[in-house]
Amino acid sequence: MKKTILILLIFALIICLSSCTDTKKDSQPDNNVSIQITEEPAKKGFQPRNGITFDDTIAEVKQKETLTPSETNGQYPALLNYNGTIDGMSVTVEYIFDGKAGKLIDIYYGFGNNNSRESADSDYEAQKSILVQNYGSPLGNKGGKTYKVTGSAFDAASRSSSMMKMIGGDGGLQQYDEWIIEENGYKVKVDLVCAYRRDSKANYVYSIFLSYHYFTD
Repeated sequence: MKKTILILLIFALIICLSSCTDTKKDSQPDNNVSIQITEEPAKKGFQPRNGITFDDTIAEVKQKETLTPSETNGQYPALLNYNGTIDGMSVTVEYIFDGKAGKLIDIYYGFGNNNSRESADSDYEAQKSILVQNYGSPLGNKGGKTYKVTGSAFDAASRSSSMMKMIGGDGGLQQYDEWIIEENGYKVKVDLVCAYRRDSKANYVYSIFLSYHYFTD
């Protein structure tokens, strides 16, 4: 009798272990299945340079900015223009102010021109990686549509394309990404744009523009 009970107990234990092993096996991800992970955007807030914020006046931005003022600095009452190097890249920085309130409403970065698409793509991805790190995944750009609010990066790309078309060339967007940063009482639209220009001899030039634009709903 004892021997029979012992055999039954061993048999029950084997079944239990087998069941646990199967459950553990089923819980492992299938490497042949594509899994899409959707993450919430990083909420680190607006990341300005040198403590510059959208509450700043022209005088306050002048005091905080460490780059070299360009020759056009001061010619436009609602624009400050600087040239320099950021993260090893030559850059033009423009601060655009509201004409009435005198407050900063847009920050523009122009990263110069590049004749190589591969090099431009590499520079673009480097900037995008930093933005994703700070602000999370971009909104996406399906169908070439943009969010209802755009900043000076798109304005610069549009001007670049229009000027090239006036002299017999062409231009447009190579790629772009958008972010929206929720702040206390306002939002910041972040636009990263790579635009191309093509002259009448089919020579290409690529430019990368980045802007931070203040807006409210």
